[in-house]
Amino acid sequence: MHQLRGLIAATGAIVAFGAAAAGPAWSATAERVGDTVSYRAGAGEANQLVVENRFDPRVVFQDAGATIRAGRGCAPLAGGGVECGAGLPQGNEPARVVIHLGDRDDRVGAEVAGGFEQLVVIAGGSGSDTLQSGSALGNTHVLWGGSGADHLVTRTNLGGDATLIGGPGNDELANLEGGSANFYGGFGADTVQTGVQGRVGVISGGPGPDSYSFGDFYDPSDVVRAIRPGPGTDTLDAALAGQPLTLDLEACGGCVENVIGSRYDDTILGSRAANVLLGGEGNDLLDPRSGRDSVSGQEGDDDLELRDNRLDAASCGDGLDQVSADANPADAVAADCEQVVRGD
Repeated sequence: MHQLRGLIAATGAIVAFGAAAAGPAWSATAERVGDTVSYRAGAGEANQLVVENRFDPRVVFQDAGATIRAGRGCAPLAGGGVECGAGLPQGNEPARVVIHLGDRDDRVGAEVAGGFEQLVVIAGGSGSDTLQSGSALGNTHVLWGGSGADHLVTRTNLGGDATLIGGPGNDELANLEGGSANFYGGFGADTVQTGVQGRVGVISGGPGPDSYSFGDFYDPSDVVRAIRPGPGTDTLDAALAGQPLTLDLEACGGCVENVIGSRYDDTILGSRAANVLLGGEGNDLLDPRSGRDSVSGQEGDDDLELRDNRLDAASCGDGLDQVSADANPADAVAADCEQVVRGD
């Protein structure tokens, strides 16, 4: 958390720097000062911004939703848009590209590959924004949605780092390809997706019912270790995992309440909270432990352990399944469970 506060403080300082020479309220402004290229939207704009910087000092901004004023170090393009850093010799790639949007529903697509040490910051502001950034070289990407239901996506290649901060609202955060990623959802019902490959540092959904999923090149245990429990009923979705899921919700500190298993043979143990455990494909062992739980084996030959003297509900799905259930109070066991043994 201290690391996130420091990152927010540094990002805020960079964004404020980019705002210093902002133009009229009806226009966006692009400028290059030193090794920082910045773009600041005007009030009332619904920006549709495309940003390109490919292995040279030039950064090109095109915005179908706004007129762009060329500030210091930048020049207007004949076909529209603004180019910053034209004429600078190779080796003068910008160290920072900072984009600060405004108060409407904005869209940004940024492909920035100026150098391995480059920092890319996109701050959405208020409104429901779609912010996408990528880099063939990797680089460091910080996407900050602000208030609203935001959609944040990074593709950082294997050498990159991404931090995605949703803010208030029901946000979608995804690092779809490569690199190391940290996710901070904020208030609201957020979804986090780690994509097909890469590394994950922190997953913090924040207050609200959040959902976390990951691709088949991730080790499920690494994803579980990254989760920071928060207020709300959260779900781990391992449906796309590339290996079996072995998860003990007590041992991970109640990292989530609900779990969707993989297509392999999973072992999922619950916590003292009310859990919903779905086995998915494979021959799964599901034991929700104490609490009023709901369990479904789904496909495969599953083993459901419900004996905790609490009222639970179970269904089994396809396969030859067995259930150990309470007799008093009597757990609700669906008719599709082939073998049911009850005891006190």
